Amino acid sequence: MAIEKEEQNYKIVGKTNVVSESENGEWNLEANLVSWFGHPPRLELRHWTPDHMKMDKGPRFSKEEAIKLRDTLVSMNIEEMNF
Repeated sequence: MAIEKEEQNYKIVGKTNVVSESENGEWNLEANLVSWFGHPPRLELRHWTPDHMKMDKGPRFSKEEAIKLRDTLVSMNIEEMNF
């Protein structure tokens, strides 16, 4: 189900994952496919309110960039990193 906001001219065309939730439940860090101004969707990582009425800034990735990011994260062996 797509969520469309006319006043901001975006459409969430694919909700992929809630990465984390704030302790107070007011914001979720989400990875979504979002189309802005009718352009092809991009993978976005940004904070949203649960009702998707408010959002914060976040990085956007084309499909090619998302694939490179995935490959980079896999090759970094994050499970064994100390942070």
